Amino acid sequence: MKTLNRHFLSATALAAGLIFAFPLSFAAHADEAAKDAIGTTAGGAKIPTTEEARAALMMPDDPNPVPGQVLKPAEHKTDGDKPTTASSGQGDPTTKTGGQAAVGGPLSPGASAGGQNTDTPGGASETTGGRPAGATGGPPAAVADAPAAAPGAPPAGVAGGPPAAVADVRPGPIGATGQTMPSRFSQRNAILDRVPLMAMPFALTKEQRQRIYETVMADKSRQPAAGAEALAPASQLSTEQALNEAQPLPSSLQDMEMLKGLLVLKAKDKVLLVTPATRTVRDQITL
Repeated sequence: MKTLNRHFLSATALAAGLIFAFPLSFAAHADEAAKDAIGTTAGGAKIPTTEEARAALMMPDDPNPVPGQVLKPAEHKTDGDKPTTASSGQGDPTTKTGGQAAVGGPLSPGASAGGQNTDTPGGASETTGGRPAGATGGPPAAVADAPAAAPGAPPAGVAGGPPAAVADVRPGPIGATGQTMPSRFSQRNAILDRVPLMAMPFALTKEQRQRIYETVMADKSRQPAAGAEALAPASQLSTEQALNEAQPLPSSLQDMEMLKGLLVLKAKDKVLLVTPATRTVRDQITL
């Protein structure tokens, strides 16, 4: 009986040890997973630093929507190398074909009925009675640099007219602006899309950041707050920090409209800008 009791007590102690050990082990693994998740988005992408996010925010933002394909009239060159457009109707389409627009077509100015071309460069002329340029047995016809519309023909890009050239346009969906451009077309948006909304920095220039930093650090009435070094954008201040450490923006910085209403928390090597309603760090200024 005593042996049975001893075995029962041993089994009970072992079971109790396993019950207490499992939650502790699970909690340890959960802590490690939480640490690995810090600094990453829900999709596993790395969250940009404040400096990277601010640099992306300061990139040029084109407010003009993407127009799509823009058609422009095709250009060609005349004998004088003066570019003209197909829709202008300028230039003689028969100049480089020996005076004939086509076999059996009308003569161009400067071509005689006998087939002699008085406008041939260098004063050369075709034999009287010879076949027109481009016809079988006749001299080869010159090819223009670009198609030209005949007098009275529809302009380029219109049904029945010559094709119009397509101008270079920005990539992206039609109507998208710099702010609505998908991240695969915009490096700026690819970075900003991974920044938490509460950690989005202000678009402050280098001069503005330097001014804020030097003004706050030079104020001897403001002492570095305890535990402020561990704070970062999107962090929340403790009750002690919010009530006794955070102070209003210095009067010399009140001209910065984007900073009005914010509190300032001074750390040893950085200045934290705090939203008072939520006690959340909105931005941090370092040099």
